[in-house]
Amino acid sequence: MTLIISEIIILLFLSFVFSLVLTPILIRLAKSFRLVDGPDWSRKFQAESVPAVGGIVIFTCISTISFLGINFGNVAQLDSSYVAMWAIPCLIVFIVGVYDDISNLSPLKKIVGQLIAASIASGSAYSLNLKSEITSNTYVNFAITMCWIIFVTNSLNFVDNHDGIATIYSSLIFLSFFTLAYLTDQILLIVLSIVSLGSLIGFFRYNRPEARAYLGDAGSLFLGTSIAVTSLQIDTTANSTLLSVISILVLLSFLIADTFLALLTRIRSERAIYLGGRDHIAHRLQIMGYSRSRTLVLMILGTIPSIIVSVTMNLVSEKLAWTSVGVYLIYYSLCVFKLSKVPIKYG
Repeated sequence: MTLIISEIIILLFLSFVFSLVLTPILIRLAKSFRLVDGPDWSRKFQAESVPAVGGIVIFTCISTISFLGINFGNVAQLDSSYVAMWAIPCLIVFIVGVYDDISNLSPLKKIVGQLIAASIASGSAYSLNLKSEITSNTYVNFAITMCWIIFVTNSLNFVDNHDGIATIYSSLIFLSFFTLAYLTDQILLIVLSIVSLGSLIGFFRYNRPEARAYLGDAGSLFLGTSIAVTSLQIDTTANSTLLSVISILVLLSFLIADTFLALLTRIRSERAIYLGGRDHIAHRLQIMGYSRSRTLVLMILGTIPSIIVSVTMNLVSEKLAWTSVGVYLIYYSLCVFKLSKVPIKYG
């Protein structure tokens, strides 16, 4: 059972066009449903309110076109358990995000929704034998999986602090997932990844600097959960379980660096970690003097090595895989060290 190239191109094209057409329609309807993100002069410096419709656009495009793709004649026999493992947690987090965009949910309510979604995904991973045996204790592994899902979900939400970054970064991640899934003939993940890629490229037309539409919490939380769950489902060709886990960590190392840089800066400044601030990588690059457009380009260029190394680890011998990890860690450490030295001031 496999997808031919023409079917993949059709899915990519349909998701791209659907997103490109749906976004301006929802932009016009946004104010009627209070789906706008206004400036607050602490972290959001746009001149006026911007429609936060990206979540609805991306969710609608991915769910609709993926349904069509999964029901192509030679894909229809997929195990519904794998589909449910992705769909149910993503739907829960998307609903939480929409409510948050409209009425500003409390952090407690948001984390409860994420915990429910993460527990479902972790339980599904365990029942489908997708869990990685990090430890010998089943309950500890389950907890680690839940923490991973919540971490990635919120890290993607944190990265959505600059026009286009979360959108283009997610596009690159799904392109990587598509490559890995295609190498191992994982039909569901091929469909989800290529449809996600097309939907995000279409939306980027309106999310690039200066953005006419934002992802909103519905978009960033949904994409974060989708990335986290897909990372559990992806069957890499790495030579060992440890290398398989490391390849995913390398792939998502930008998220890890961005989140921990912000959290450590807040801790050192004795600032509550849940309070937002201009302490993420995009903000640090702007403090260094780069424009918004150049910041986006630099972050894309900085992410590409992690993608190359992560995919390469699944194509070469174990020795070469470990060598590539070592080289990447040197590059990664130098970048993080440089960014950590940027002075951050909280208002």
